[in-house]
Amino acid sequence: MYIHIYKGARHSISFLAQVRTCSETVNRSNLVPATMAPMKTMKAMKATAMKAGGKAMTKGALVKQLADQHEMKTKAVGGLLASLATLATTEVKKTGIFTIPGLCRIKTRLKPATKAGVRVMFGQEMKVKAKPAKTVVKAFAVAALKAQI
Repeated sequence: MYIHIYKGARHSISFLAQVRTCSETVNRSNLVPATMAPMKTMKAMKATAMKAGGKAMTKGALVKQLADQHEMKTKAVGGLLASLATLATTEVKKTGIFTIPGLCRIKTRLKPATKAGVRVMFGQEMKVKAKPAKTVVKAFAVAALKAQI
């Protein structure tokens, strides 16, 4: 028996399917390819993405590499990184923007307050509490870094 599926004004598609009695199922082996790849779980996909990029450098490894490159002690380099972090924190609090030349720009953004009410999420109506406005810190790669990568 042919099952005719109408698709658009000019195109139509027909599939051959074996139809049995009402109590039996329809054999649709012609409709789905037999060599369909299995779907990966989200956890597996994230794991493979992390393996491709490798592990991120730790603070200790960064301090050691900088100390070796500039022939300094690791304690001095660690102090420099700590002072850079405190300087960046104070500047972002004061002006809202701090740029590390050739690397990144750190900005603050004011997220507005949200009202309480009922919102539709995933097809269901849910009650949402009011949330106050808050300041969010964001970091953006500088154009020089983007050009190198």
